[in-house]
Amino acid sequence: MQAQEAVLVAWGFLEDGSLELLSVSLGNQESYSAWKGFLEDMLRRGITEGHAREAVEMFKKAWGAKYPSAAECLMTDIEACLTYYKYP
Repeated sequence: MQAQEAVLVAWGFLEDGSLELLSVSLGNQESYSAWKGFLEDMLRRGITEGHAREAVEMFKKAWGAKYPSAAECLMTDIEACLTYYKYP
């Protein structure tokens, strides 16, 4: 059996609705520690809570009409999604 690796990917939504690849990382598994390291790397590179909140608003404007339930879910859960930024 061939070994499998997880690929962690973060996309940013631009104002015009297009996507921008923010980060890609290979890991030996899709685990808490793999995601933690992935997000810490993004923080080291300067991606802030403000950037994340702005991206959520842009997603809502660009895709909210086409995907209303996804936009509503994201807006409802935004604080939980951004909890990571509240800790060092």
